[in-house]
Amino acid sequence: DAGEGYQNGITFLGDSTTHGMISYEVLKDGKNTSQVWYGSSGNTITFGYVNTVKIVVTSINEEMTIKEAAALEKPKILLITLGVTGGVSTNMSKEQFTETYRELITSIFAASPDTRIIIQSIYPVAKTLTDEFKAKISNEKIIEANKWIEETVESLAETGYELYYLD
Repeated sequence: DAGEGYQNGITFLGDSTTHGMISYEVLKDGKNTSQVWYGSSGNTITFGYVNTVKIVVTSINEEMTIKEAAALEKPKILLITLGVTGGVSTNMSKEQFTETYRELITSIFAASPDTRIIIQSIYPVAKTLTDEFKAKISNEKIIEANKWIEETVESLAETGYELYYLD
């Protein structure tokens, strides 16, 4: 446990599960936290559009791209949880999926080279998932996508990026 100071220095970027950190008030300043970047439309980020989507930068309550936010905010640590909405759920190919992640990561480093990035694995889904979602999302698909994420992180880390995979 690195302590509360470490946790307070993390910026979180992600889909609806990340946005839930605001609703559940798990971070410093509760519902008023500025630590969470989330999609400006529906509070989620569709992975296929991650490199062009507008997010809400809560510290200034403005919408901008992730790259623009990284250039402005220069987060010390950026923890990213993306890939299920618009990635796994759309049967994105390995090539598309890994290229999308690679483009996201390299654009953040170009905008904020000192940011340490942690890419978190996609959460598994519950057995009680509704039939509507079972057709799109399964733990088997998520396990495969997590392998792709880990491979992408490892290959970029080997080129010198300060990048970590969190399973």
